[in-house]
Amino acid sequence: MTQLHGTEPDFQTLFEVIPGLYLVLQPDLTIVAASNAYLEATMTQRQDILGRGLFEVFPDNPNDPAATGAQNLRASLTRVLKEGRSDAMAVQKYDIQRPESEGGGFEERYWSPINAPVFNANQEIQYIIHKVEDVTEFIQLKKRDVENNALTQELRQELRAKTEEMESEVFHRAQQLQEVNQQLRDANEKLSELDRAKTDFFSNVSHEFRTPLTLILGPIEEAISNPEKALKGATLEAVYRNALRLLRLVNNVLDFTRIEAGYHQARVEPTDLATLTAGVGSAFRSLIESAGITFSMDCPPLPEPVYVDRSCWEKIVLNLLSNAFKFTFEGEIAVSLTWCGDHIELAVRDTGVGISERNTHHIFERFHRIPNTRGRSIEGTGIGLALVQELVKLHGGDISVTSIEKQGSTFAVSIPTGTAHLSAMAIHVEQQLNDVLTDSTHTEPPKTTLLSSYILGETSQWFASREKSRNLSNEEALDNANDEPQDARGYILVVDDNLDMREYLCGILSTYWNVKAVENGEVALASIAQRLPDLILSDVMMPLLDGFELLREVRTSPRTSSIPFVLLSARAGEEAIFCGLGTGADDYLVKPFTTQELLARVHTHLTMARVRIALQKELMATNQRLQETHVQLLEAEKMASIYRVSTDLINSCIKP
Repeated sequence: MTQLHGTEPDFQTLFEVIPGLYLVLQPDLTIVAASNAYLEATMTQRQDILGRGLFEVFPDNPNDPAATGAQNLRASLTRVLKEGRSDAMAVQKYDIQRPESEGGGFEERYWSPINAPVFNANQEIQYIIHKVEDVTEFIQLKKRDVENNALTQELRQELRAKTEEMESEVFHRAQQLQEVNQQLRDANEKLSELDRAKTDFFSNVSHEFRTPLTLILGPIEEAISNPEKALKGATLEAVYRNALRLLRLVNNVLDFTRIEAGYHQARVEPTDLATLTAGVGSAFRSLIESAGITFSMDCPPLPEPVYVDRSCWEKIVLNLLSNAFKFTFEGEIAVSLTWCGDHIELAVRDTGVGISERNTHHIFERFHRIPNTRGRSIEGTGIGLALVQELVKLHGGDISVTSIEKQGSTFAVSIPTGTAHLSAMAIHVEQQLNDVLTDSTHTEPPKTTLLSSYILGETSQWFASREKSRNLSNEEALDNANDEPQDARGYILVVDDNLDMREYLCGILSTYWNVKAVENGEVALASIAQRLPDLILSDVMMPLLDGFELLREVRTSPRTSSIPFVLLSARAGEEAIFCGLGTGADDYLVKPFTTQELLARVHTHLTMARVRIALQKELMATNQRLQETHVQLLEAEKMASIYRVSTDLINSCIKP
């Protein structure tokens, strides 16, 4: 078993040197491990027994027709597998075959066995631990006692002492077995946790990769199939923007995995941290203020340079500012840098939606997302804050958060000053400290990097998305105050929190149908209240009200329950598709998809809806005609009854 950072015990070595006779068996009774003491007691070699069946290696003595050791042991192991609990056996005569080097044949042995199950995370038996005590000497002494019936007092005392010693040893070994079992269970739990973390990791990464891939592959596919639609203008910018997003996702994943594997080495150097922080933060000023949020920075000059990896520090500041902007809609975002003697403290404070106390404890965990939180977007791999925490730890620092729900949050990063906490090999001194203090070039703001360009572009999209959707909704509210469509083309409502995806879908669909796009389920419900769409095409993961919740709202209202609903998601696989269709969706389209596939599915569901509506109208008309015919029949029957009564009355009056 591989050791991690020297902290994980080597369970294989521990098991092999444990002072007891142990075998580890698979449920098919194949031997997979043996203690050194067991090998010595049975005169076998590890390479000769591993991977072989228990009774193939240790058969009954063919020279003893009364031998039952193998039979009794098999019965005990069968009980363990069937009942799932330990089984202690009575003392067994089970002779051991001598190696050829010692003359071969079988040597009489007596054993006291215990067989115990080991379960996996699914509570299935994964192994059986076969533990034995060699009581041959004890039994032989007892035999001599029976045969001679007159042991000396010395032999009796020796036997009694030996018995007490063996009882004590059995008890001690039982405790050791319990400890080994616990260690094995702990190891299994750790492996299960790692497996779950790996599954979550790849699921989230796959999900986040699919949206930019769709927005890259779709326009390229159209350009290849139609040379007149060469990539240019806004379409080319969207492809480039999503290529940068994909690049950032890949880099974040690589950074995080390198740090976890211990391969990432911070390249620190003496840095004017106030100037660097102010330069990185100032890039956000125009964006934040254009959203109506006050932005302040307090980064006074520090007494001396601070040793940091500049690219890592930029990622820390950018991720914290991006996170603040994502969840702040009014009020203030403030950045401060404070010299505290033995450390500096960076604080990023906002007056955003805040974090509940329950979620504060999990905020730096990988893939943790706070459900139903108002935000400009929920896109991302879910490792942003976890990555920030790891980057801070690389500098020997720590990060904390204080937050009040609906009032705001403050993220505080503490980095030690000086170099005592750093490895000598980690320090990359490009210039001497005096040069750093005197060189005026270090007072210039840092140049905008590809990372900051992408993050600014992405956060700008969040703000532009909100403003564009609000303007579009206000304009259409004036033109669409009733449920009747403007023309016979059909009306589709697109719901997605990604602006590029909304514009891409509208570009494809608007050629054939009227289309409106909104950024989340709440806005979609408001739009549906103004005008009923002929079809709803919705993303699954969105802030405030996601696709599944929107679908449930639509299906529970009699006014909207029959509207075709197509879910659009980056979550692939049968389980995700079954979940989507199981909630009542008419279809489930996985990103990335082709233009033809999208158009075909939308056309099919619109056509089916029209046919369904036509049939409903025909059934209503038929029912109306049946009701009218029924009324006419009742009227005719009534007139016939009146005619019969009148005829009978007349006939009775004219009788002579």
